[in-house]
Amino acid sequence: MENFQELKNEFDNGNMYDAILGFPNQIKSSLEYMKNWSTKKDYSHIKNILITGMGGSAIGGDFVASLSDEYFSTPIIINRSYEIPNWVNENTLVISSSYSGNTEETLTALDAVIAKNATIIAVTTGGNLLKIANKNGFDIVKVTPGLQPRAALGLSLSLNLLLLEKIGLIEQNKISNQLENSLKNLLQISDNYSNYIESNLAIEYAKLIHDKFPVIYAGEGWQANCALRMRGQLAENAKILGSHLNFPEQNHNEIEGWTCNKEIMNKTVICWIMDESDHCQVQKRMDITKDLLNDYPSNQIILKTTGSTKIERALIMIHLIDWISYYAALLNGIDPTPVDRITELKNRLK
Repeated sequence: MENFQELKNEFDNGNMYDAILGFPNQIKSSLEYMKNWSTKKDYSHIKNILITGMGGSAIGGDFVASLSDEYFSTPIIINRSYEIPNWVNENTLVISSSYSGNTEETLTALDAVIAKNATIIAVTTGGNLLKIANKNGFDIVKVTPGLQPRAALGLSLSLNLLLLEKIGLIEQNKISNQLENSLKNLLQISDNYSNYIESNLAIEYAKLIHDKFPVIYAGEGWQANCALRMRGQLAENAKILGSHLNFPEQNHNEIEGWTCNKEIMNKTVICWIMDESDHCQVQKRMDITKDLLNDYPSNQIILKTTGSTKIERALIMIHLIDWISYYAALLNGIDPTPVDRITELKNRLK
């Protein structure tokens, strides 16, 4: 029986535990901050939205797009690149999102959207992005500093959702009420997942995943964003390679890949991210696929959350995923905070 108190004391030198534990408070502080936030600009002319960012900032944009699509008809595209789409113009709202404010790709894209005369809002803790935003008179959403960018998803997600409400693209209180109403359940779940003295769902899943190659499957929408989040968190926190793919696309190619190399397949674990909002045919496809693949992976686990809205269920799923990656890191004897290869890569790029 693992002693997670001892593992935490030995390996969690960067205190990722508290960073993950703070996720619900990130939602709460975002609500408080945006209550007093006001715009200096008019956004009534906006026809489309481009969210530029990388890593944790970009996936925050993914969740904004998938969790807001039923409340307004303005298309949102996430841009993970130095370059920008050619359709960006003066009727495009560009949300330039960089936690540090110094993300190379995001700053390069910012120069391009400025040249296109787009309407720009900066979401950042500071850095060069804040300097450019102040110089050009952009609206600014100031993010709480001091976190690893991947540990600031609660801020990125909720601040950007509330921003769309604040500038009039989403009906007032439509998002803020749902975020507010999600907090009670999220805090209760957080108490459970963070209690490593007793076994909990996050720990049990981490035990099945930490020494395997996780293959993560989900439906489209926010569930697909969670699959990407899980792959990223397992890579950065627990140093585990994995893969992810969404349904129904999986049924048109990858399902055949489980045919040969059974000795490799035995080192995999399939992680199913499921939700009541999955299309009925997707639910059927997942159930059949799970049965067809049953003899190949070491295990199959189902991640499913409860909540009255998809925003609430998405927040709880994100939190569960983050805790799984944390406990997997401890089981692997890894400090979940440092990202040495990313740091070395940035140093070499300089």
